[in-house]
Amino acid sequence: SWAQVPLTLLIGQGAVESLATSVMSYVSAGQDHLASVAGLLLILPGLVLMGIVGSSIRRFTVATV
Repeated sequence: SWAQVPLTLLIGQGAVESLATSVMSYVSAGQDHLASVAGLLLILPGLVLMGIVGSSIRRFTVATV
């Protein structure tokens, strides 16, 4: 998540590489194609989880009378 970027930079002192920090370095270096792919990889787990939860809610919702 984007909230991890400052914490990763602070604790890791620039030595720890994460996907969120990679996106920031790609953007600042002007490598938009790599930044967009890394950004999509960042949101992919959340989208998959939302799909699973949404289908589970629809499947187990009880109709009220």
